[in-house]
Amino acid sequence: LFLTATAGMRFEPPPLDIFTPKDEQGMLRLLQYLLHKPVKLPGWFLRDWLRTSRQRRQAVREMLDSMLTAQDLLDDQVCKIQIPTLILWGEHDRLIPPETGRHLASLMPQARLEVIEDCAHLLLHEALPTVTRHLDAWLD
Repeated sequence: LFLTATAGMRFEPPPLDIFTPKDEQGMLRLLQYLLHKPVKLPGWFLRDWLRTSRQRRQAVREMLDSMLTAQDLLDDQVCKIQIPTLILWGEHDRLIPPETGRHLASLMPQARLEVIEDCAHLLLHEALPTVTRHLDAWLD
């Protein structure tokens, strides 16, 4: 099993308004939570991203409600996972902090946590070669 920046665990959420940006500045703020070293994106891209994110507002609201009410947490369930599990987490993850990954690994008897340097929540975007190396080693 392979997990990365797993939601569903109890953690202190970031400011909730970052999930519902209203303008380009809000999108840039969200980007700061997703990436350790945010890239400069053109205005047209931010506007399109904002437009499509508005189309997903209901799903975002449901996710936030679930997070705030703690109705779908897995804290009490993950200890039942009895297979070797690799957990990868970004060292600078501001959405779901690395402490959450450490807690998750402590609950799973066969888990190994690897904290990836110089990246945040979007491991596959910021550290694909590193993630690939960890997965290759794990699967060998």
